[in-house]
Amino acid sequence: MKELTSEERSVLLRDLGSRISYRPMIKSIWGSKKSDGTIERKETIRILELHDLVDFWSCRLYLRPLSSMTDEEATEFEELSDRLLMDGDNLEIWNTVIDWLDRKMFDHRTIGGKTMIECGLALEAPDYITRLYQKR
Repeated sequence: MKELTSEERSVLLRDLGSRISYRPMIKSIWGSKKSDGTIERKETIRILELHDLVDFWSCRLYLRPLSSMTDEEATEFEELSDRLLMDGDNLEIWNTVIDWLDRKMFDHRTIGGKTMIECGLALEAPDYITRLYQKR
């Protein structure tokens, strides 16, 4: 994995922290030393847990691009966006929109105009994980 900038670290930690209660899926990567002294790389796909926030550089969160939004989700998001247009100064409405995006595991945070997937800080969720996220 590439060396993270302080901005990338900050965004990644905030993102992981805001999504942990929704039990997001991650790809966890680690190595184990074999008897011949070589290191074998291992990967698992599992649910993010609190201890992962300490060792967050060894895992990648599965997120959905906004383009993967279903028609039903798009309608729901449009309703939330309309509330923002009517009362955009209301912090509670902003929190509701961000919480909805986090719960559905959309890749909505950006660093220098790029999404977390584009920056290599998250992985695009495969279809079977996307289907799990859509049910939330």
